[in-house]
Amino acid sequence: MKPLEALGRLALAVYYPQVRTGRAVFAAELALWAAAGLSVWSLLDPIADAAWISDAMLVRIAQVVAVLAGFWNAALFPICARRLHDLGLSGSWALMNAVPGGTIALVVLGLSLPGRSAGRVWPERVGFSGAGNLADGCFERLYNTRD
Repeated sequence: MKPLEALGRLALAVYYPQVRTGRAVFAAELALWAAAGLSVWSLLDPIADAAWISDAMLVRIAQVVAVLAGFWNAALFPICARRLHDLGLSGSWALMNAVPGGTIALVVLGLSLPGRSAGRVWPERVGFSGAGNLADGCFERLYNTRD
């Protein structure tokens, strides 16, 4: 598999909202999302305190971190949309993440309420696929869905 193809498949796996997820997968996705953000954030202080980094390099690092933060924040929208689909709601409600306090409300809602039968119209994401599923070229197996 080519590197760009692997990157595209990874992006589809993260940002594809047209499925539904149960509470366990939603919690796992949130944990990975938070761990990714905390790992980058924890690296910033040692980098900023390094004596060998110039001011121009710090500006470039800040620009890269800003782009990464945008991708990191954008990943929360499809995570919440997938869980809202399982609740029988429109994924558009994930836009509440842009409202102050909306993210907390969606996380509490997603972790506390069980899925509803109205959400069964969406295929279910049952977990994360392994590396073997990336090589066969089948998106359904890549995303590990179940009808």
